[in-house]
This record gives sequence, structure tokens and C-alpha cells, in this order.
Amino acid sequence: AKNLNFSSVSSDGRVTLWTMSKNELQHTDVMELKLSGAAAEEGDDQEETSLVGLAGGCCMDFNRKSEHLFLVGTEEGRIHKCSKAYNSQYLETYDGHYMSVYAVKWNCFHSRVFLSASADWTVKLWDHAQRAPLMSFDLGNAVGDVQWAPYSSTVFAAVSNDGKVHVFDLAENKHEPMCDQKVVRKSKVTHVAFNPKTPILLVGDDRGGVLCLKLSPNLRRTEAQKRAEMAQSEGAEVKKPPPKKKGEVADTKDDDAKTVTPADLEVEKLEKLLGLTGTASPADAKEEKKEA
Repeated sequence: AKNLNFSSVSSDGRVTLWTMSKNELQHTDVMELKLSGAAAEEGDDQEETSLVGLAGGCCMDFNRKSEHLFLVGTEEGRIHKCSKAYNSQYLETYDGHYMSVYAVKWNCFHSRVFLSASADWTVKLWDHAQRAPLMSFDLGNAVGDVQWAPYSSTVFAAVSNDGKVHVFDLAENKHEPMCDQKVVRKSKVTHVAFNPKTPILLVGDDRGGVLCLKLSPNLRRTEAQKRAEMAQSEGAEVKKPPPKKKGEVADTKDDDAKTVTPADLEVEKLEKLLGLTGTASPADAKEEKKEA
């Protein structure tokens, strides 16, 4: 049986892999988070690096398609793209925040896009092939957490220290949240999570409370549903394939090539919205050469 494992990041600057083996929890350090200033200068010796110390890690998230690829948000406000294959260097460092990064989350559909939430009051949207953020949203207070919706590539929720939940749909509005609601009065909202199957949002605060919120219909529509409704309103009829003759073998090659899944529609929607192209970043090209 395959061993169960998970990863963690800590303010002591270590990324650790934990493995449950024979009823025993064992740990191995995957990498140490060097301060980006010290890591960038090749002339620094070990003594100087030890004096500078390590960057405190606050959060991490693994890419859904490339299991070796992960992001780490730090107390100094930087985000590092890392690989489990190279524990001595960062693949890329993103400078966009000025205070601690409390959350980094890869998009559920697009493998290049991720969000970050920070104490500097902002949520930023990134393409990991570019060093600068594509979008930035000022929520007016420290942002404790951010989460992509599991059903839409353009919907995400963020929570802030003033007790508010902010739900965005970039396909509808790139600048303002579709919903901005205060859910607690005298506590800070620290975490948010979408239910993977039902339109429910869970919100946790710093006093141990958990709220269960139901999303309104306009916040939970998928791209496939929107296109179906648009086609229905325009009076378009859904074309059905011609009936097969008795004994005829169906040719599925053309059908498979033309089949567009709901996930494909979500990727297409986000790429069109952000103007993304299929080019790879220099760090990715460097990584591919090393693996070869």
C-alpha cells in the first residue's frame, strides 16, 4: 500500500514532507527558504547566509497538474515558485506584496494562474510565467484567506479582518466584488472554503466560529450553463447526430476530437479574460532542460 503523506511550511523557513509509515509519522525537510536577497547573490558564502537567516513561510499550495511544482508565500511578502526536484533554488520569485502573504491558491482549472492574499490589504492574480501580477484587488483590510470556486475558473472568495466576505466573478466584473458582506462583528475572518459539490461557502473566524453561507444563483453558474441559457434564449436548437444504421460501426475519432468538456470551456473563458498565451516562462524552459 502507498504511504500517506502531506507537506507543511513553517515560520522557521522549512518546507517539510511528512509520511505515515507503519503507524509512525516521519518527516523529511524538502528545502529551506533562503531570503531572496541572499539567495540571489552567488558570491555570498555560507557564513553570511547563516547570519541573514531564512524566510518565514506562511502558506503553500501544490499545482494540480504538475505535482512537483508548488508555491510558498512568506512573511516578507514574496512568493516563491519551487520544485521538489531542486531543493537548493527557487524557480521564480514574485514581488508584489509588501507584507505577509497569508494564502496562495492555484486555479482549479488553469494550471498557470494563481491567487495570493496578503496583510497589505490586497488580493493579487498571477500568471506564473510572468513576474508581475495581472490584477490586484484592494479589500480595505488585511486579507486572511482566498479560495477559487471549484465550479468556475473566474469565481473566487476572500475574507478580511473587518469580518467581511468578498466574492468575485471576473467574467462579470473585473474591478468590484459581486458580493461584499459583513458576516461577523467583533472577530476577524481568517479562513474560507467552498464545498466541492453544493453551492455552500464555509467561513471561519479567530474566535473559533464557523459560518455556513449559501451562494446566490448568479454566483454559482458555470460557463456551460451560461452558454446553454444563451443558446436557449436565442432559439438555437441542439443538433442531434443522425441515427445509425443497423450493423454500422460508429466512428468515434472525429467525435472525440470535437468534444469540448465543461472544464475546457472554463479554461477558454479565463484565457480570453486575461489574454493568456501558450508561451512558457524562462524558468519552466530551464526546468525542462534539466529534466531532459
